[in-house]
Amino acid sequence: DFGCDTPAAGMFCWVPLPEGVRGTELAGVALSRDLAVVGGGAFHAVGGPDAHVRLSFASLPSDAIPTAIARLADSIHSMQRGEG
Repeated sequence: DFGCDTPAAGMFCWVPLPEGVRGTELAGVALSRDLAVVGGGAFHAVGGPDAHVRLSFASLPSDAIPTAIARLADSIHSMQRGEG
């Protein structure tokens, strides 16, 4: 079960990742599936936890969101299976 709180405002939501899945690595795996996300570690000035990804929902048509979420879930499951 992957999810984020409903944003009150803004253009992004932060999605917590399962144990052992790092956001920076997930970004590369997701990109290979035509999905761009940003690992949370990229937002720390001196390094920090990389246990989230930042998703933009502002520029994606609402009918494309289910496909994007399916690609994200597939990317996460692939990493959990060690397939990367």
